[in-house]
Amino acid sequence: MNSDTERELIQAARAGDGAAYDELVRLNAEQVYRFCRQITGDAGEAYDLAQQVFVKGFTSLRSFKFRSRFSSWLYRIAVNHWKNEVARHRMRSAPLDDDEPVVDGAVSVEQVMQRADAADVVRAVFAQLPEEYRAVLYLRYYEGKTLRETADILGISVSAAGVRVFRGLRKFRQLLAGKV
Repeated sequence: MNSDTERELIQAARAGDGAAYDELVRLNAEQVYRFCRQITGDAGEAYDLAQQVFVKGFTSLRSFKFRSRFSSWLYRIAVNHWKNEVARHRMRSAPLDDDEPVVDGAVSVEQVMQRADAADVVRAVFAQLPEEYRAVLYLRYYEGKTLRETADILGISVSAAGVRVFRGLRKFRQLLAGKV
């Protein structure tokens, strides 16, 4: 979606057009859910958090200032809600569900199994990372956000985001070395 379309939808939603906000939700739902899944480590919690994000997004739409992408603003809401939940309930992360590998006729069963095993190890190691590292690494490497966008979403300085990326990767490598 281009920024002009996004701006038009946001302005229409602010003016009371429910269909415009529904479209914003439709365009961002999968991305927001994936992000929530990464920071919570649990499918059910991620679904609940994503719902809370879109409700809060709707009720706070007037506070969106167009300084960032709408999805980045929604990520920020997700991070804030999750931090509040963790502080209130001290929830623990659950391991990620297995994704079924896509089997290509040119790929052997052994290769598929090796890839699935490697993906399982990576997911297990990722789930063991502290939340602050999971969030920054997910945004930076899975979502492809810049360091500045990552910092804005998490509400930290760019240098703090860089430090977390460095430390998160170091911790990931340490945990991975213990699994291999």
